[in-house]
Amino acid sequence: MQEEARFAAEERRAERAGRVKAERELRQLQLQLGQLTGGSAGAGSALDLPAAADGSGSSGQLDWLSTAFPMRPIGLLRSCFSRRNGTPRQPLLVPAARATLTLRPDLSADFFEGLEGYSHCWVLYVFHENTDLQRLWHTGRDSGVRAKIRVPRLDGGKLGVFATRSPHRPCPIGLSMAKVVAVEGRMLTLAGADIVDGSPVLDIKPFVPFCDNVPSAAAPSWVAVQAEDEPLHIGQLRIPPAAEAALRSCWAQLGARSLYRSFEQYQQLVTQVLSRDIRSVTQRIKVPQRAQHGGPATLSGAVGGSTPAGGPAAAGPAAGPAAGQQQEAAQQGEGFWKVVLDGIQISYDVEEGSSDVVLRSAALV
Repeated sequence: MQEEARFAAEERRAERAGRVKAERELRQLQLQLGQLTGGSAGAGSALDLPAAADGSGSSGQLDWLSTAFPMRPIGLLRSCFSRRNGTPRQPLLVPAARATLTLRPDLSADFFEGLEGYSHCWVLYVFHENTDLQRLWHTGRDSGVRAKIRVPRLDGGKLGVFATRSPHRPCPIGLSMAKVVAVEGRMLTLAGADIVDGSPVLDIKPFVPFCDNVPSAAAPSWVAVQAEDEPLHIGQLRIPPAAEAALRSCWAQLGARSLYRSFEQYQQLVTQVLSRDIRSVTQRIKVPQRAQHGGPATLSGAVGGSTPAGGPAAAGPAAGPAAGQQQEAAQQGEGFWKVVLDGIQISYDVEEGSSDVVLRSAALV
């Protein structure tokens, strides 16, 4: 009994020492976070630790809502989606999409060890090209991002941001599922990721089927694979011989810079991307109306959509009518809409009535 009592006492002392050490480290972290947020670590500050009930001197609690966290990207993603425009709105919609992640110099290949045993993984990244990122630095009720956004598949109907996958969020963190194609040293090759080129990646987590798959999960009908009266329906993609030749020539000029080892693989990417209407709600609904009535084309490419020929039009009367832009594009042998995939700018038209997509030309950017 004495031996058991002595052992129990030693355990309690070790546990108390460990708790004191952990609380000391937490207080040091508090001071560091206070410096990061520009706050004071003195008494009464938002980051100050109140005394614990047991008299240990700290409750171990921070005001996390006003705290910044020390996170660094593990690397930058190289993706076939060169711009926001044309990037799929969900992962795995374009299986031919390719991306590579190379770890930053101070992270060894050991971080990837074992990942090749999984078929898919989660990619956590930063929406670094959001047009409203600057708002997130401001404080106050009227700052930051909007609580509701327009949903493309609801033809502009609004929903709360947390009910959507919109990139415009209070914390601009993206989550994408991707297929693990290969792990080669410090480089990870992925397929199907809906991520823009150059995105800072925060973490990679393996997809675990037994707990990540939820057979009983439910979602609104508008997020089904094919929604009823699908607003993003596309008839068929047509690539005339001249346009295919231009596309092939551009890919050949890319050479080793391309993420695709054959033209057939690249053409598959183009086909899968343009098999859905990638234009924004505003472009899809209002541009044809403005073209028909000769209204000004003052629209710029939105996230997930294509850009009108000639790039985003300047606001004001100098922008000119959309119908004029369409006619000028046709005279130049180009399509009215443009998208950049793996460094190649593709112009195309969406025919009224049939909703067929006709690829017109291609050029390196």
